[in-house]
Amino acid sequence: MPETDAPLVTVAIPTFRRPDWLRQAIDSARAQTVRDVEILVSDSDGSPEIEDLVADYGDPRLRYRSNEGPTDGLQNALAMYRDCRGRFVATLHDDDFWDPTYLEVMLAPLQAQDDILLSFADHWVVDAEGRVLPAETEATTAERGRSRLAAGRIQPFVRECMVDRAVFFVVATVFRNGAMDWDDVPAEVSPPYEVWLTWLASRDGAAAWYVPDRLSYYRLHGASAAHSTRLEVPQVHTFDRVLADPRLGDLRPEVLRASAPFRASLAWSLLVEGDPADARRQLRDAWAAGARGAVVLGLAVSVLPRRLRAGLVTRIRAVRAHRRLTHRPTEQESAP
Repeated sequence: MPETDAPLVTVAIPTFRRPDWLRQAIDSARAQTVRDVEILVSDSDGSPEIEDLVADYGDPRLRYRSNEGPTDGLQNALAMYRDCRGRFVATLHDDDFWDPTYLEVMLAPLQAQDDILLSFADHWVVDAEGRVLPAETEATTAERGRSRLAAGRIQPFVRECMVDRAVFFVVATVFRNGAMDWDDVPAEVSPPYEVWLTWLASRDGAAAWYVPDRLSYYRLHGASAAHSTRLEVPQVHTFDRVLADPRLGDLRPEVLRASAPFRASLAWSLLVEGDPADARRQLRDAWAAGARGAVVLGLAVSVLPRRLRAGLVTRIRAVRAHRRLTHRPTEQESAP
């Protein structure tokens, strides 16, 4: 499509078997004060129910796409991003939603300065029913370094991506279409591929713009809060790939420390899933990266009988999740 015919922005919605939440996401996209939008619903499952749901809106701005067969989240996302027609792209997962002014506020710096690759913002955390969780929101803002981040232009923004993880690429970011190399997304960084996408956006020294407003709503539910090796192995792999890249430069020690909680969390999941030897190897890597309390406790737990480990790890994680709401953990306290 010629650029003159392209919509201003594509709202890219990846979805998988969540029609009720998807409706809320679509409704929030249609309610935006910016009207020049394409709303692209990319169905990982190719479900007739989802296709009919999109068609029932009768909105010409809505477009449904599916893949040739069932796909995983990364495959669906990459196909979706390649199919976006807008000059800018805003990701809206099917379990999240926006304030009506979200796109208006996020697009303003991108339209004003041609060299800004993306804008990113703070966000609300909500429960499964969409109710704002104030304590969880404030804890997340502090943990991600956004509470001390000044509004405006940041260049480079690698530290904000890979150390603070302030840039939540798939929740509160709008980026310039054509600026991302979708061919450079390894399958090994999936399913939690969003950390790799922030590296992809920031690694060559581009500029970003920080919007401190909370205009998007990130839904916290069972799947989003889960601990498992399925999620944590690719997270550690992502950090290892980034740490091996010479473009990281002087930030390598900081990114190594930032990887410590991910390594410790993987180790603790291995304790639950019954591989204490591998868990101890991961704990040693976490120690080398700077984790302390979680490693010492994990090594102690690793020598317990298997029948005791899972219950104890679950209880410890619940206690640490509660503590997270009351103070920001130090690197040494970082929870598994």
